[in-house]
Amino acid sequence: MRKLLNSFLKSFRIIISALLFILVSGYILYYSGMSEIKPGELTFLALAFSFVSSITVLIFLRGRAKEEKEGAMHTLSAITLKFLLEMIIAGIWFIPAKKTGTNYILLFFVLYLTFSLCSIIIILNILKKKSL
Repeated sequence: MRKLLNSFLKSFRIIISALLFILVSGYILYYSGMSEIKPGELTFLALAFSFVSSITVLIFLRGRAKEEKEGAMHTLSAITLKFLLEMIIAGIWFIPAKKTGTNYILLFFVLYLTFSLCSIIIILNILKKKSL
């Protein structure tokens, strides 16, 4: 359990670093007048994606601590859950919130790609040490 927690905390630092970089950049752009996206909207979406990435990594790491067959199922479950949760975020962001302007669509996909890349980097670094 302690090994899982240590691995998660190492991985979580990457996600938090990406989150902080995005938030600071977004606030700087907004307050300098270069962006129309309000800080609250940026914060909501960035926190949602970081939460999904954290859940994905936690499920993946939990599977790494189990037997090979269970580990593969946890990996598949983590990726599937990530996809489903991101589709829910997209549904909430674009339909009820009506964030369909070009800036909002671009923000969504930049955050989607950023946090997906963080998850992929974390998973690949772990798989370099011990493959499925």
